[in-house]
Amino acid sequence: MSLSCALEGESGYAIEALHAGYGDLPVLEGIDLSLPVGQVTAIVGPGGSGKTTLVRLISREPAPGLWSTGALLPAGSAPVVLHQLLATEVEPLSSPLDPMRIRELERLARVVWKNQPDAANELVEQLGAPRSTWQRWQHQLIRFTETCGQLATIYVFDEPDTDAPSRILPWLAAKLRELARGSVVLLVTHNLLFTRLAADRVAVLVEGRLVESGRTEQIFTRPGHPRAQRYLRMGS
Repeated sequence: MSLSCALEGESGYAIEALHAGYGDLPVLEGIDLSLPVGQVTAIVGPGGSGKTTLVRLISREPAPGLWSTGALLPAGSAPVVLHQLLATEVEPLSSPLDPMRIRELERLARVVWKNQPDAANELVEQLGAPRSTWQRWQHQLIRFTETCGQLATIYVFDEPDTDAPSRILPWLAAKLRELARGSVVLLVTHNLLFTRLAADRVAVLVEGRLVESGRTEQIFTRPGHPRAQRYLRMGS
């Protein structure tokens, strides 16, 4: 890969002239996108549009045959190592939770969700129940909480809302906006309702091309590109 990265201080990051693919198969073509500090930027688009590849590149997640050219950079700053600044979603809990680990997660829940005590209380109650009873979204809520507990300049969330009940979405959205006060927050999701709830800016990715980007309300109410119009109307 030859995707480069540099820090832009308070104004954020920009993806410039990004091309990527796997072997002979191009996936992303000429992506230019600003990722400002202080705003949640959502990437939406139909399946197969290249969202996962974009997340892999930003997260420096290796994949067989993945190549890229382009840059994630600011104006006038020295290069930095992305993984030192980046918080991505942690792996699912796979080992049994001993009492010490449960106490750590309970403490983290109280810290991360201090402004939303209902969320903290629900997590603490969940941690007291056997893991065999947890639903998928409950596992994801733990992962989301652990990710939010990291200190980072860039936070990347790949569909943290999957299977989540509607009552949880405002909690997630509020936390993303809270993180964005001092960091870049990138959200990838298929849930357009959650996108409107959580994102300040939206980029629509279709067949590897960024067809439209802008303020959330403008994208949803006055999309200009026909493919963006179709996706936002039909989800495909």
